Amino acid sequence: MKIKLLLTACIFHSLCCKVFAQAYYMHEAAEDSDGNPIDGIIGLLLLIGLGVLIDKLWGKSKKENCDNEHYDDYDQTNVDNDDVFDQCFDEDVKINNFNIPLNSSVISSVKKKENNSFEEKVIGLYGNQTERFGGLLIIKEDGEYHYLSEHSDERYKILDGYLLEHKPHNCTDTTIKVDWDLIRLYKMLHKNEFPPFNPIENANIEANDFLGGKLFALKSFYEKAPCYCSHPVSKLEFFLSIGFDETILLHKIIKHPMDAKEWFDLKVMQLKGFKTFEEYKEYRKTAGQFHEEDDGWYDGFYGYLAPTYGKASNVYQEKEGYTYMNAYEDINKIKWEL
Repeated sequence: MKIKLLLTACIFHSLCCKVFAQAYYMHEAAEDSDGNPIDGIIGLLLLIGLGVLIDKLWGKSKKENCDNEHYDDYDQTNVDNDDVFDQCFDEDVKINNFNIPLNSSVISSVKKKENNSFEEKVIGLYGNQTERFGGLLIIKEDGEYHYLSEHSDERYKILDGYLLEHKPHNCTDTTIKVDWDLIRLYKMLHKNEFPPFNPIENANIEANDFLGGKLFALKSFYEKAPCYCSHPVSKLEFFLSIGFDETILLHKIIKHPMDAKEWFDLKVMQLKGFKTFEEYKEYRKTAGQFHEEDDGWYDGFYGYLAPTYGKASNVYQEKEGYTYMNAYEDINKIKWEL
């Protein structure tokens, strides 16, 4: 481009010299002539022709210069965007016209496609095997429960929304009764007990039995907290919400025998046919509440028992059908491990 400009300048200089020389010659000729007007007209036409020729040459040079600049800019754009094409486009994206420069809308579209692909992968891997429990996401990997609670993990937001919308039955926290204060305390005291999800490229997901949240809650009830306060949900309520058989299974998992009190209450509920904790609470408000009258001892639920307290106690146990001694015997018969 610079060479062409130099060549144009040289031509222009040469033509200027010729024009000035011609003008000088015409002036001298006019002085020597005898005043013939035809010679003057011819000289004027020659001068005008030279001017037109110079103008055309200059215009052509300017146009070539602009074209070259545009080509250089476009060429540089293509060089800068080579890496962008390599990084942002999948194999199935076809670019038919490389004269169209890459813009932000194209990149945004590609990123959106990549995000959708990642979301589909996460749901495909984890969707059916993930349990939601009070803000925790739980799966079973490598033979143990893994928890995901960090909102910075992209998988958390995807799975949390998916479970709430499409898998409400996998949200254990909506189907059982737990003491969330105890659970928060337990989680704070045992931050490193439960491993997080494996990286997605190392996922080793097993069929989830959806016991992870219940196991978490059970451990919180047996946690020896630094301070004691009354809780809105008792162990018995928790056990009733998950069922007697599952309660025994969870205790075997943590290798911890059930307390005699909860075992006794559950057995009495079974014998009496109570289905809810509220029914059992109403029963306990009167059953076992002895009082003496003129003719003997009475129970608030069963009525008259016997003339003496000792006999009344035996009659009451027979009516209820189960004792604490029975509870201890039954607990000791069970091997509290899997």
